[in-house]
Amino acid sequence: ARGINARVREESTFLLLAAHFATILHLCEQEDDIESAKVLMILAFTYKCEDKFMYEELMNLTIWKSMRFWNASFLHAVHYERKTPIVEQQKILRTKLPNKRIEAAELQRNTFFGQMSSFLTNMTAFQLPPEDIEEFSGENVCHVRSGGGSNGNAATTFTYCRKRRAVIFREN
Repeated sequence: ARGINARVREESTFLLLAAHFATILHLCEQEDDIESAKVLMILAFTYKCEDKFMYEELMNLTIWKSMRFWNASFLHAVHYERKTPIVEQQKILRTKLPNKRIEAAELQRNTFFGQMSSFLTNMTAFQLPPEDIEEFSGENVCHVRSGGGSNGNAATTFTYCRKRRAVIFREN
């Protein structure tokens, strides 16, 4: 579950909100609106009443069982993060880590694996079968290799794969 919590005080309000989430998520699934469903998924990990998160009320929805949803929303999340200009991302990180210089390749790698970690955590929270989670990670990370670079520095290469598309990131 995420670190930010928005508490709903009344259980009746919480349950009504969960019912609205379920209705909208059903429509998202019918309309193949992955982006909106992904936003609602994030919110479901944010809202809670007493000790129960919203996602726990929504666990039985069919959209969470769909590998199409997980793959498409992951792809969307990675591409959305990559569209943010590197300079802007570096500025944000500089405020959090003022003494560390973040290179573009490291930033892309951190973004990719950060998204992967979040999605695997969410899939586990929604109690997807381990085989589905393994398939998801296997389809989305085809190759990770570390070794000596040509200039003597350690180098990391990883490939983000999605069927016939591959994006290769290299860090030297």
